Amino acid sequence: MIKYLFTRNGLISSKLISCWTKYDFQKTEDTPSHFACLFFDRIILHSSANGGVQLDSFYRFKQKNTVVCAVRNEGRELSRVETMLLFDQLDQRAMHAEYDRLAILYFIWRIFLKWLLNNPIPDKNKWESRNKWFCNELFEIIFRDDLSMKTPNDLMWMLLEHPEFTSTEVFQ
Repeated sequence: MIKYLFTRNGLISSKLISCWTKYDFQKTEDTPSHFACLFFDRIILHSSANGGVQLDSFYRFKQKNTVVCAVRNEGRELSRVETMLLFDQLDQRAMHAEYDRLAILYFIWRIFLKWLLNNPIPDKNKWESRNKWFCNELFEIIFRDDLSMKTPNDLMWMLLEHPEFTSTEVFQ
C-alpha cells in the first residue's frame, strides 16, 4: 500500500513555503511544504535539501515533520507486488540522487513573484535537471506528468479533488 503524505516542519523554509502557497481559505498550518511517499505504513521515500532522495523510517520522519494530509488511491489500490514494482522503479530512477537545488531555487523564485507581484507560475521548471530531484519531482515519476511547478499544496488538492483518491489516516 502507498500513501502520499503532505507535510510541513518547523524550518523557516517550510514556514515560508506554506505561507506563500496557501489558498485564501487555508490557514498556514494546514498548508504543506513537502511531499513524500509512504510504503507499507513504514518506509518513507522523499527528497530533502540535506540528503537528496532518500529512504527513512516513518518513525524518524515523523519526529521532524507534521503530516498535514495523507491520501491514497482508493480507486486503484496496488497489490503488494505492484507496490514493490513501483518502489523498485523509484529506487532505480531516483534513489540517492542529489537534491535539485537549481530547480528548487527557480520554483521558490516563481512562488515569490506570484506572492509579491501576482505573476503567474509557469507550467515548466526551466532549471530542472533530469538526474536530480526535489520532492514534487518524485511525484512526476509516479504520475507520469510534468508537475515540477506545482506546489505540495497544489498536489494535495489535486489528489483530494480526484475521484479515485481519498484522504486517509497514517499509522502512528
